Amino acid sequence: MTGKFAAKTEQPRCVPSVKGRGIDPSMNYSVKTLAVSGTANLKWRAMTAADLAAIQQLADTQHVYLPERPEVFAEKFELFRDGCLVLVQEGTIVGYCFSHPWLLRDIPPLDTLLRHLPPSPECLFVHDLAIEQRARGKGATGILVEFLVSLARRESLSHLALVSVYGTYPLWTRFGFEIVSDAALADHLQSYGDTACYMIRAAVVSAL
Repeated sequence: MTGKFAAKTEQPRCVPSVKGRGIDPSMNYSVKTLAVSGTANLKWRAMTAADLAAIQQLADTQHVYLPERPEVFAEKFELFRDGCLVLVQEGTIVGYCFSHPWLLRDIPPLDTLLRHLPPSPECLFVHDLAIEQRARGKGATGILVEFLVSLARRESLSHLALVSVYGTYPLWTRFGFEIVSDAALADHLQSYGDTACYMIRAAVVSAL
């Protein structure tokens, strides 16, 4: 489900960097929400194995036409837990993100086990981001992108990469991603639909 993004264009906000390798599961990344009928906080936190069932349910509703099996999600979680987070609202998972080190201009096949990560990765590949409608438009995507940039730097990865689908590329251009036009990638993008495009951004200090 490479880069199957179900997120609305949002204003980016700052997130504090996390020191050391890995994310402390007790650490939350707060997102200020707009008060509609009260105030509800959104928080990114580290994913746990216990979250996978709820993530699968969310994925099945958000990505009806780009499904992936539970074992695919489970493998990505085991291969690189540092890049796996969930978005929680009032105790309920309303979003998630899977990312892992990978090679530039190389798109992992949809719904396929990776088996292992490359020994000399070049980028942090954002495999899948999904956010429920009720949690969109509150800045969660911007906070996530800043965290992923920080993670890429800590892993000595020069770039972030993703595949945008559902016509969401305008969102990702706002966060510094650029479309890579390369005929050699066309075959790898076919299974993601007509709007799929491969995008990258440098993991360097810049205004998001």
